[in-house]
Amino acid sequence: KPEAISGDMVQLTHKDILTYAPQARGFDWFYCGEMSSYWCNYDLKGNALSASGEMVKSSEFRVDVQTKAGLAFIKKNSDNPFFLYLAYFSPHVPLEATETYLKRFPGDMPERRRTALAMMAAVDDGVGQIMEMLEQRGLRKNTLIVFTSDNGAPLGAQTPKVMDDVLPVGKAGPVWDGSRNDPLRGEKGMLAEGGMRVPFIMSWPDRLPPGTVYRKPVISLDIAATANAMAGLTHDPSLDGVNLIPYLTGEFSEAPHGDLFWKFWNQAAIRSGDWKFVRSGRNIEMLFNMQNDKEENHDVISQYPEIAQELKKKLSNWADQMAPSGLPSGGLNDQEEKWYRYYFTNLKDKSEVAVIPSVITPVSVGPLPTIYAAMDSDGDNMLSETEFVEGRAILEKPLLMKKENLTEAQYQTNLKAYENNYRANFKKRDVSGDNLLDAGELK
Repeated sequence: KPEAISGDMVQLTHKDILTYAPQARGFDWFYCGEMSSYWCNYDLKGNALSASGEMVKSSEFRVDVQTKAGLAFIKKNSDNPFFLYLAYFSPHVPLEATETYLKRFPGDMPERRRTALAMMAAVDDGVGQIMEMLEQRGLRKNTLIVFTSDNGAPLGAQTPKVMDDVLPVGKAGPVWDGSRNDPLRGEKGMLAEGGMRVPFIMSWPDRLPPGTVYRKPVISLDIAATANAMAGLTHDPSLDGVNLIPYLTGEFSEAPHGDLFWKFWNQAAIRSGDWKFVRSGRNIEMLFNMQNDKEENHDVISQYPEIAQELKKKLSNWADQMAPSGLPSGGLNDQEEKWYRYYFTNLKDKSEVAVIPSVITPVSVGPLPTIYAAMDSDGDNMLSETEFVEGRAILEKPLLMKKENLTEAQYQTNLKAYENNYRANFKKRDVSGDNLLDAGELK
């Protein structure tokens, strides 16, 4: 609603927030949470709780809790057709793992890497338990299972050190989560392959031939369209994806998509056949051939300008239909600028001057005040907007809960509003306009 919009921030009411709760998004049963607080309407034994949901606390390792929630759901619903969405919060900062999983990865390695591997092992065990339960209940052969991820790993190239072993391991913020994107270039938050190309595995013994490798581009949007079709529902034109099953069985030989599009922050990209065109900020444009260069080591826009222009036109036409509309026209934000400098200034087919617009790199004016130094995850004596907002949220949570006499559920409901206030305060303090706060601006 227009009255809720102030600049680039939106003030959400409790009613607005509830429209995104599981029960308002089509889920009959839900166990929703990331760390130790869960909003759910059933417990881990499958017993029903309040139909609209209630807050449950748990000190158990979060990945194990999420696996148990999935198993309890299957037990509760296995006599009828069901759809289970199990979104593991792993590996993800803040990192954590129990000794059960950590001891599987001895030897000399960064502790963030060890913990991330342990978290992956916990997910692996959890998926195994899900598969075993389906087998025990005679459901394995006729159940479609999709395993994928939302994005590539954050590696921390916007900080002074990439894949740095930031300690303590449980430290949150825009730091390395212990995962890797080798051999792809880029990381989470970028429309480079390292930020957007993810594992995508489908298993359905009764319908899909085992061991098949499908090499034509697909997208996570296809999952909903595939599930919709397999449930016997009519095609929903509001879904952008396609039913992948006839392509995977060989019934359809053509590619599922003519073109795929992405837009994030100040970046946009199109994948058309073997070609990928990327537009970042107001004047960074690159072209890659995915057939022989999925690592994006060679920007060939100067060799194929006609292809780049054709893809740019397609991307622009698509972007005009989005909200906000149009291709990126402003500068990159502070994280994006650092990412693109790190990953794309040394390509053989592009000079540094051509690929990144000239900017003045902000320089620290001295140590931060003590209260803000704890928020400085990359140690550069300056706070990005993310560091400032997340740091303020962590610092002020106990104070707000005590002052306003809030429960955890009430605090979570109000969190977006608090964060919006922190962002407004960040912009007010940022008198230099460089998207960073130094010691002088934090006094």
